[in-house]
Amino acid sequence: MQNLQILNIINTPNAVLQGFGEKVALEVEKHLLKGEKVVLSFEGLRSVTSGFIHASIGYLYSKFDKNITTLLQLKGVENNTLWQGKIDDAIELALDKEAKKIHEQCLLELSN
Repeated sequence: MQNLQILNIINTPNAVLQGFGEKVALEVEKHLLKGEKVVLSFEGLRSVTSGFIHASIGYLYSKFDKNITTLLQLKGVENNTLWQGKIDDAIELALDKEAKKIHEQCLLELSN
């Protein structure tokens, strides 16, 4: 099992940029593709934006679908209803097939 702390991946307590979310997603994805379980810790963060959550958690749920729940555990969000709400919204959007198409199109346009 891999224990990854977002703070150590992005080197700031402010998870506010989409690019930070993409960096986290790529780090987690490396392990998930090997079938490794990952505990992703939000501990030590001061702020988290929806853009960060969509680029990290949303991307991972979009790529791995519901199967990800057996491999990915989130830590440090249990008592933060605001962050948990953002995570829930990102997961819902990622698993919505029609919204997923729109989301992927937007990400493609952003990367160009």
